[in-house]
Amino acid sequence: MTPITFLVLFCGLMSVIAVSRVLKAELFAVDSERGHGEVGAALISVGVTFLATFWMALEEGMASWSLRGVVLGVGIALALSGILVLLTADR
Repeated sequence: MTPITFLVLFCGLMSVIAVSRVLKAELFAVDSERGHGEVGAALISVGVTFLATFWMALEEGMASWSLRGVVLGVGIALALSGILVLLTADR
């Protein structure tokens, strides 16, 4: 396993934790003061996971270029939407 693989695994674990916190707060309404910051952070975490996956696929020569392009596009879109949510959360 290369260091990039460990980075993808770490990012994936952080994404699972972030998404599960958001889902737990939404489904069980345990945190009434939860803001949009957690949603933005979860989107950024998942986006970074996709970007790290793209980097791993690029370095390891895995997947086709079209699939790599899709993974890169999804990662950029998720990360930018998370940043947008964080910037507009206080307004």
